[in-house]
Amino acid sequence: MSGDATKPTGAQRSPAGDEQLYQGLPPRLIARLIRSLDSRLVDMSYEQGTDGPVLRYRFEVAGKLQDFAVAVRAETLVSIVDLYPEARAFEQALEQQHGIRFLLPGAGEQQ
Repeated sequence: MSGDATKPTGAQRSPAGDEQLYQGLPPRLIARLIRSLDSRLVDMSYEQGTDGPVLRYRFEVAGKLQDFAVAVRAETLVSIVDLYPEARAFEQALEQQHGIRFLLPGAGEQQ
């Protein structure tokens, strides 16, 4: 069996940059894992990738900027405002610009 045992399940290199493109993992799960580190949310953006929509998170983790791209398969996602309060403004802007709905944790289907 070949492969990189340290690469997270569902991750592949994003064509747009050096960050990983995570597929099949809910965006909230990625945020929850990053939250366990010394981190803060710096930016969130949304774009149409070649294989579908991509939600990009930029975190400052232990003093370094880290980008994470998550393939989005639904128009409704679970908010990360309870993990990162600064996400509220980003999520509101994404809802207005792209029609993505962010539900409070416990009110949605994806965690």
